Amino acid sequence: MSREIKFRAWFEDIKTMLEEISIYTDMIGLHPDSFVDQLNDDFEFDGEDVLTKDGEFTNVLSPLIGDEWLFFEPEKYNLMQFTGFEDKNGAAIFEGDILFCSECYYELKKHKSGAYELHESGSDKMFFLFKQHHIIEVKGNIHETPNLLNL
Repeated sequence: MSREIKFRAWFEDIKTMLEEISIYTDMIGLHPDSFVDQLNDDFEFDGEDVLTKDGEFTNVLSPLIGDEWLFFEPEKYNLMQFTGFEDKNGAAIFEGDILFCSECYYELKKHKSGAYELHESGSDKMFFLFKQHHIIEVKGNIHETPNLLNL
């Protein structure tokens, strides 16, 4: 059985999750148009730097610029891999997702063995994703909606 290999990346400095990325040896890259389409509304890209839209235009992030791609060094983002599973609604499940099932929220983590685990919020309970993916629902992720784990 083969599965699609894809990643997404969270940029803490600009509070943005980028979905359409390519992986290179020591960095990630994406097309500038895709970057602008996914950029958080509080920021803008001037072709060279990511700037705040607070009137002062503070430089927040400077990608490396290639011929047709923007590249980002690893210390700028948190990379999350697609698990190969979809939730009960057909949404792709990634590392770092917050999932809901049976009135409980779970954080998805990768075990050292490579298996994906669901860790129940506020409990020591743990389940393996491959046994539960058909009955769970993606509700958010640990970067954009961490408050879900406190419910």
